Amino acid sequence: MRLGPVTLLVALLSGCSDYALENQREPVTPAPELALSTDHIDFGSQADGVMTSKVLWLENVGSAAMSVLNISLDGSPAFTLTIPEKTDILQPGERLAVALHYTPINLNESASLSVLTTDPRYPTATVQLNGTGAYPKLSLSDNPLLMATASSEHTTEDVLTVINSGSVDLVIENIILTGDGFSLVEEAMLPLLLEPNETHEVPIAFSNASSGTFHGQIWFEDNTVTGLSSGSILGANAVPVALCSASDATIAPIHGSTDWLGEESFDSAGGALVEYQWSLISRPNGSAVSLNATVGNANRYNFIPDLAGEYTAQLVVVNEDGIASEPCTTTIDAIPDQNLWVEMFWTHPDDDMDLHLLRPDGTLGEDSDCFYDNCVSGGLDWGEQSNDIDDPSLDIDDIHGIGPENINILVPEDGTFTVVVHDYQFSTPNYYEENTVTVNVFLGGQLTWTGSKPVSGENSYTRFVKVAWPEGTITEL
Repeated sequence: MRLGPVTLLVALLSGCSDYALENQREPVTPAPELALSTDHIDFGSQADGVMTSKVLWLENVGSAAMSVLNISLDGSPAFTLTIPEKTDILQPGERLAVALHYTPINLNESASLSVLTTDPRYPTATVQLNGTGAYPKLSLSDNPLLMATASSEHTTEDVLTVINSGSVDLVIENIILTGDGFSLVEEAMLPLLLEPNETHEVPIAFSNASSGTFHGQIWFEDNTVTGLSSGSILGANAVPVALCSASDATIAPIHGSTDWLGEESFDSAGGALVEYQWSLISRPNGSAVSLNATVGNANRYNFIPDLAGEYTAQLVVVNEDGIASEPCTTTIDAIPDQNLWVEMFWTHPDDDMDLHLLRPDGTLGEDSDCFYDNCVSGGLDWGEQSNDIDDPSLDIDDIHGIGPENINILVPEDGTFTVVVHDYQFSTPNYYEENTVTVNVFLGGQLTWTGSKPVSGENSYTRFVKVAWPEGTITEL
């Protein structure tokens, strides 16, 4: 039978396909490959002074010999390791056992084991180590314990509950109470032993011949890690007492808010509180926020920090007799929630400064430049198209004040960004004198660079820094 041309071609290809593919295939270069038995070892809760050991296996699952160049620990000294003598070379299929040991020093401890090999894919492999010391922990039901009397003729008593919130027995050797007007109602039978989760009540009395607010301290000599635990006591005699806090102690500037709370304040004489005087006594340099002066409300809601940093609020309460309390202070920390956060503020008002952020290879005044004209509350599409996590946003454009202004990006595209300040000419009365402008750059929520420059000359542009991402390096211009 004769074969047609197509059938003949198929037959010829079938006959030589194995040979042809074999000759076209790239030769495979033998290479080592490290495999770890685990990337996390948790030693759990261990008794004080008792060593616990676990084994980590290192195996070469590759096709060539692998050199183990270094094995090291970084972190708590509670962790140690033992390496066998043969650590130089692992042949394919060969394993190496590394013994890891944990002897508790503190309550919660961690370390990182690093293994450096000639694996071309991942030369450095890491293993996270964690352990918990089995220690007692003394906790208190109220800290501070609040004690109030209506007059100097009265004595009040209350109970402070001691709790062993640790994992082994708590032993209290001694109890010491300090502070004018405070006393122990009865002496405890010492030493006092509390099993885990067991409680003990310490009755305390308070009286004082003078009106005012008094501060006490109670100390426990015990077998906790530090050997000493303590708590606070606040006594008030015939005066109002301001108690203050923040609903959230850590928030993002601009994007987050907190409430200043004073509703737990009271008058120890039993009267009514008629004024709640809130004030902001400290804030980051350049911040323009304040607290409203409404005195009849115990709380101040929806406080939004305009710059990163610490803000401290103070509360003074006044009772119906016109007696003011001692001040109470509370602090919050505003930490940027974006990976790139740039802030700017200046010294003299009515000199409109504009913050610009140029994307990699960007040009001023175009869409590769984030500024007041195109970037307020977003509007630009940088990086990956239609993905807003790498797009910039200008949250504040201040004209007549001293700022602040800020531009932020959640996850910047890779490359080098440039920070520029423009002294805008037409929006305010011309201010021709030198004006000091400050720029802060935060990377990953941390202040990485801060600097100030004198800016003068209407319609001038002043370059401040270049920011390389993801390297995190900043170059001053």
